Amino acid sequence: MSLRINTNMSALNALRNVERASDGFGRSIEKLASGLRINRGADDPAGLIRSEDLRAQIAGLEQAIANSQDATNLVKTAEGALEEVHNLLRSMRQLAVASGNTGTNDQTALQANQNQIRSAIDSINRIAAQTQFGTKKLLDGTAGLSAVVTDARRIGGMFFGGSVVGTDSADGTIVREYALGSGVITIDILEETATATRAAVDGSRAYTGAGAIIQTSGTVVINGVSFSVQAGTTTLQSFVDQINSQSSVTGVVAELFEATVNQTTSTFVRLRSTEYGANFSVNLNDQQQILLSGANNFSASATGVNAVARVTLRTIDGGQVFVTFTGGVSRSDRACASPTLKAM
Repeated sequence: MSLRINTNMSALNALRNVERASDGFGRSIEKLASGLRINRGADDPAGLIRSEDLRAQIAGLEQAIANSQDATNLVKTAEGALEEVHNLLRSMRQLAVASGNTGTNDQTALQANQNQIRSAIDSINRIAAQTQFGTKKLLDGTAGLSAVVTDARRIGGMFFGGSVVGTDSADGTIVREYALGSGVITIDILEETATATRAAVDGSRAYTGAGAIIQTSGTVVINGVSFSVQAGTTTLQSFVDQINSQSSVTGVVAELFEATVNQTTSTFVRLRSTEYGANFSVNLNDQQQILLSGANNFSASATGVNAVARVTLRTIDGGQVFVTFTGGVSRSDRACASPTLKAM
């Protein structure tokens, strides 16, 4: 019995053409349904790149338009408040002119005009204090405050509100709230604590160099993070690298330093905080005395020191007010409620 395979080439060609027509029809329907010429990268790879660039540009332009609209709304808010101030000022001028007619006004009328003028002044002060766009005050003077940092190594940032709590004398005997005016801001770093410092703990265990093999197995805990050492396999440098790999967690970096003890130069490990100021510390627990040595010397700790700066501001009546700030580079302890100064 013979086996025969019949191949209908015409039917296969027809099927292939039908499938191509079906795929093209499906893509055409997809374009009609979505309204887009490019629905996937295969439709036009080069055109897709150009279209995505245009979409990014359009998104940026739309945001720029939104930003300008926000700015317009801010200006309109300020304009509305200033219009009310102008109306009150015109009313006050009218009352002042009316009070100048001493021929017809008696003392009661003059007092009534004066009371109305005082009420208008209170309204102007209230408008200036309360007009805001979102959380930004527009007419109280804080919107235009700016600071010029002359030494970026010492100053991390500065903001002053409409008033501060400070003293008008250098000795700081009287502390109260002062309204700020415009003028030069002077910053004096007090000499006794000129700069902030970082917390540092110096190890007392001496090694012969960075390649020295640690001969004690154990665990060292630094700011709550444990670091393990295998006796006879871990070098001093690899242990320092292990500590530095977790600096983002502990806030502590390790470094090697050399010191001469009893006429012998040895290598020690120093742990220090990555940030300045009293808000950062180094806490070491070393029960196996891998970094420490000496009787009952199993732990050590240190805290950074804040810088102290005295800022001289101009008050609204032209006087001076002194405000003292303490802080490190990354964080500040504020001496009063309104301003913030981060001094290094």
